[in-house]
Amino acid sequence: MFELKFDEAPTLIYIQKANRGIGELYMNGKRLTGLQEIEIKAQSNDEKIYFPELKLKIMPEKLAEFGTQEE
Repeated sequence: MFELKFDEAPTLIYIQKANRGIGELYMNGKRLTGLQEIEIKAQSNDEKIYFPELKLKIMPEKLAEFGTQEE
């Protein structure tokens, strides 16, 4: 068993186990389910602050859980 402990829930955690499936995605301490595809783009630079860019493909029946509408 592997365990991570934080003082607060991190904004974003992605966990990939044994190179199967799309992994697990947690936002603000809550696991997101119904994901079909995840794309995360992040970068760092000492002079600027960058926020990760996150693109998700979600099963239509799970869209309501994300508080978004299908395009």
